[in-house]
Order: sequence, then C-alpha cells, then structure tokens
Amino acid sequence: MQTHAQIVWITFSIFGLVMIFVILRLQKHGYTIAGKPAIRPILFYMAKVVFFLNWMLFLVKAIFPDVGYIPVPKALSWAGVILLLIGGSLFVPAVLQLGSSLRYGIPEEETKLKTTGIYRISRNPLYLGQFIICTGSVLYFPDPANLAFCVITIFFHLQIIKAEEQFLAARFGQEWTDYTRKVRRLV
Repeated sequence: MQTHAQIVWITFSIFGLVMIFVILRLQKHGYTIAGKPAIRPILFYMAKVVFFLNWMLFLVKAIFPDVGYIPVPKALSWAGVILLLIGGSLFVPAVLQLGSSLRYGIPEEETKLKTTGIYRISRNPLYLGQFIICTGSVLYFPDPANLAFCVITIFFHLQIIKAEEQFLAARFGQEWTDYTRKVRRLV
C-alpha cells in the first residue's frame, strides 16, 4: 500500500473511532445522534447518504487503487490527501467540541451554543471540514459520480447550514447575533 493510501486509511480510522466515542458518550448520557432534519427530510437524508458515498469512495480508492477508469497522477492523490488532513483538522475537533450537542439534524434537547475553540474560527467548522474532505475525495478519486456526490453534498449542506442557523438564532437570540458578528459562517 502506498504512503498516501496509508494516510487515508489511518485518517478515516480516526474519524470512525471519534464518531464511535462520541456516539457512545451520547448514549451514556441518554441522548441519540439523530435530530430533527433541518430541511425537507428526503433532501436531508439524501444529502447525508451522498456525503457518506463521497467519503467512502475516498477510502475505497485508498484500499483498492486500481478502482476507477481515470488514471490519477501521484500529485493529484497527494493533493487529495492534503485536503483530507486539512478538513480532518477541522472536522474532528468540531465533532469533539460539540460533545453532547452533536446531532444529525436539529437537537430537540436543550443545548449550549458553542463559541470557543474551533468555533472561534468558523460557525460551522464541522461542515467546512466536510466540504474540504469531499473536495479532496474528488481529487483522490476523480470520477464523474464522485464529483456529482461532492457537488450535491455541498449544495444541500449549505441549505442545512442556513436552516440550522435559523434554528440557532431562534434558540439563542442575542447570544447568536453577537456571535455571528464576530465569526463568519464558514471562513
């Protein structure tokens, strides 16, 4: 296995372990990872599935380098890995910092607005990291289907971000307004 493929494998293993840790911690406190879809449910779940497929193609290409019909220059593979590491450096801390507030969708329980740590850089570092990793996936496995997955993921998750931010504005009022004046939506 090539070095860049090993980095991909290790990085996705870390993502998996982090998610297992967070889900177990949520369950321990009586919470579930599922929230209320922020946009129409069919679009919300489609966005999540397509996002998952995009990331899985990244991993599949690392494990089975001969998959696909478009030859990938080594420099393009490394560019994808660099984006994976940059995106992961946003995604993992964002997931960990959300802690018991992490949901796929809008939480129904009371939560606390996160404004410190990685959330001082971006209001949505989890999604920003996700978008960067999706883009890296397209570079690592350049395929029309993977490109479509990336575009669909970003398009619908931008709609999810807007809906989630409306929810946060309603829930946190002035605290949210003050936060949005200091920190941008993505970067």
